Amino acid sequence: MAIAAPSGTSREDLQAAIDKAKPRPTPNPDAEAPMDVYPIDQLVGPGILRQLAVKDWQDAVEQKEEVLTRSRFVSHRIQRIVSEGDVRKIKTLKYLLLLIEWHNMLLPGPKGKGRKIPDSAQLREKLSKWGGELVDGVGRRFASDGPSGRMTLNSWHLDNLITHICALCITVEPENFMTDMYDIREDLRLDNKTVRKYFKEIGCRIVAPTESERARWGLGKAEAASHQVAKLRLPLEFPKMRVMQQPKGRR
Repeated sequence: MAIAAPSGTSREDLQAAIDKAKPRPTPNPDAEAPMDVYPIDQLVGPGILRQLAVKDWQDAVEQKEEVLTRSRFVSHRIQRIVSEGDVRKIKTLKYLLLLIEWHNMLLPGPKGKGRKIPDSAQLREKLSKWGGELVDGVGRRFASDGPSGRMTLNSWHLDNLITHICALCITVEPENFMTDMYDIREDLRLDNKTVRKYFKEIGCRIVAPTESERARWGLGKAEAASHQVAKLRLPLEFPKMRVMQQPKGRR
């Protein structure tokens, strides 16, 4: 896609304005390591971290019980992350689960555009284990009031929610800020092209799993063909829009 830069506006200034307005978590421009790009306090928030209880997960893992969730991504990582003992990361994983469940409760928007949030009573009933305050907080953060009074997500809001989910996936991974995109793609019911786009929007590079990664994850060659890896590396690489300078004197 290309847009015209108003006369007197540099391509760099216009690109910076475009980047700032994009639906994604704000990256730290001074990051010196991948862990500094999207800090947990920004992606989750200290107030939410305090509300998230994880003792049930910790007790289950300690007793060697299987923890079942509604997310492939979370279920396949919960044992390892809880066993590491980093409480902030465990709480981040639990917040990610909340966002995934909340996303999957959304209804199609008018004329197939954006999404609608079920009415508050229905949403609280379906997500009752989270408590009303946490569930309502997701809506306040990622949605806006629609014309009928019901909260909705237009395309920008929906993209913002999903890019935050992708950033959380990268953040909780113990393997050097990279993740196999297969599980979250299945969780969010996205196609491969779309999930690639979202991870690229947060600055990830998309590559095929290496031979050692395939071995570590137990993937055969045929199975690995449907798996791609998003890696957050510095310097960050974001998709750019082609900017055309508008000729002087033209309006």
